[in-house]
Parts: sequence; structure tokens; C-alpha cells
Amino acid sequence: MFVFTTNSNANELEKESVSSVALTGKVIDLNTGEPLAGVKVGLENSNNSFYSDLDGNFIISGLVPGKYKITSSLISYEVNKYEVDLTTNNPRKVEIKLDQLK
Repeated sequence: MFVFTTNSNANELEKESVSSVALTGKVIDLNTGEPLAGVKVGLENSNNSFYSDLDGNFIISGLVPGKYKITSSLISYEVNKYEVDLTTNNPRKVEIKLDQLK
């Protein structure tokens, strides 16, 4: 990520952008393993929502390293909550498996 600025806080902005992390993932059906499109993925206690693409993939970027709870929901599927730790160098990719309502 590149930051272009003309003010005196350029070093602070550059440090801030370098320290951000991204979380990528894929949402699949628990029983069939098929990717799920249009799944709403959000961070708990945040108004930001992201949606999985046609292949079930999503990305949430610009996060400060830390621990997060993500929620995922899709009509006719159970709501899923998942905790992820973005403070380590672990792969920052998750697979979310949603189960259909019974």
C-alpha cells in the first residue's frame, strides 16, 4: 500500500498504512462444500459489512492488528460467529462453513 501526502505527518501516515492487515476468507456450505455467494460478513461491534463474491471469497482490509469476532449470515442459513487473531503472522485466511436452517 502506498501513501501519497504533502503534509508534515507523512511518516505517521506511512507507519499507519504499513501496520494494517487484511483478512481473507471463503464461505462454503457445511454439507455440500459448495461456495456461497452473497454472504454478509461483518466485524462484531462495527457497522461495516462485506459480501462474499460468486466464488464465496471475501476480503476485509485496513484492519489494525488485534483479535476480532466476525459474523456471517445468509438467508436460510444459521448465523455464524468466528473469532480470529490478527496479532500473529498466522495465515490471515479463514474458511467459514455455514449450516442450513433445519
